[in-house]
Amino acid sequence: MIWLWLLLIPVALVLLAYLVGFFLPERYVAKKSYDIPLPPTDVWQRLHDPERYPMTGYMCKGLELLPSEDGLAVWTESMGRSSLRIQNVEVDEPKRFVRRLTDTVVPFESRCEFWIEPTDSGSRVTCENQATVKTGTWHVPLFRVTMALFGGAKGGIKMYLGNVAKVDAA
Repeated sequence: MIWLWLLLIPVALVLLAYLVGFFLPERYVAKKSYDIPLPPTDVWQRLHDPERYPMTGYMCKGLELLPSEDGLAVWTESMGRSSLRIQNVEVDEPKRFVRRLTDTVVPFESRCEFWIEPTDSGSRVTCENQATVKTGTWHVPLFRVTMALFGGAKGGIKMYLGNVAKVDAA
């Protein structure tokens, strides 16, 4: 009888998460700033070096640089079963740029706008992330639950800018 409960409890939890995911929002917006003790030009270089500072951080299992589009960088970051296609869509060096991230499995798209401002001690980087998880695949409800539990749009910004901000990572 215990084996039945050991089987039913995980199945019930997954079904509950799946059901809850249907009622979670489609759109997530977050904004985060980091002070980095480096000049804006160094910060700009780090933000445009996906091989050293991938947007998916520790989840990045591989990276492929693609041909530029309209003179702007494009690449993919593999996370195992899924990949993100990342492209710069607006660039105003050295103070502002916009990236579009699109998942290859889940109908997920994100628009990240970055601002770099000089400060007395280096630079302040601010990112506003507008993420959308549209209905379309069986993954969506579980992906939305994951977004809600782990900080969604803000968690991704925090991880990425935290990696870029590590001075000892140079």
